[in-house]
Amino acid sequence: LPAALDLVEVAEALGREVRAVAQAYFALGEKLAFPWLRAQIAALLGRAFRAMNLAGIADAHRHSRIR
Repeated sequence: LPAALDLVEVAEALGREVRAVAQAYFALGEKLAFPWLRAQIAALLGRAFRAMNLAGIADAHRHSRIR
């Protein structure tokens, strides 16, 4: 449960029970399709990391040929 610590923190900040905050979080998550949104963000990050890795490999190759 990745959100557990955040839920506790929000509950404490609002002076509410963790259970009530968790219920609101998960109800809102269903309405806003959090799982879908998380999957889209993960896919974007995965593509960005692959691009950065490829750029790093190309840069290392370029530098190795210069020497």
